[in-house]
Amino acid sequence: MMTQRLLPGLGLILIVSLGIGCGSSNNSGPPTPHNGALVELPDRKGFLEIVKQAASGKAGRSQIVIHFLDRDRNPMSGAPTAATFKGQASGNKPVALKPMEGGAGGLISEPIADRAEIEGEMTATIDGSPVTVPIMIR
Repeated sequence: MMTQRLLPGLGLILIVSLGIGCGSSNNSGPPTPHNGALVELPDRKGFLEIVKQAASGKAGRSQIVIHFLDRDRNPMSGAPTAATFKGQASGNKPVALKPMEGGAGGLISEPIADRAEIEGEMTATIDGSPVTVPIMIR
């Protein structure tokens, strides 16, 4: 008898708790142009799409590729032509990101040590103001 009274209440608690935490994430919506992770830029200026790729011909090394996207996830007009990544590991020096060869529209780093997670901050100048965004890439 007691169980029959508890079941409807437990069902309601389950439904409410499933709804909590269901919010929008930056990766919701259509897929990103380069299958990367999205990080929202401050002041709703758009997004960074971050891709970690194996460095060609360099075992155990990766490169960070970033693309600046507008709110509609299209290439940002007037996107920065340079950025810096500073990893959180102690002793990491800032790594410059420069335009990709062939006009691919993104910025790419020199090969860096490949880790399961690359975590740190990306800094660039957008609309004349410096912007620093925390990033984590797996």
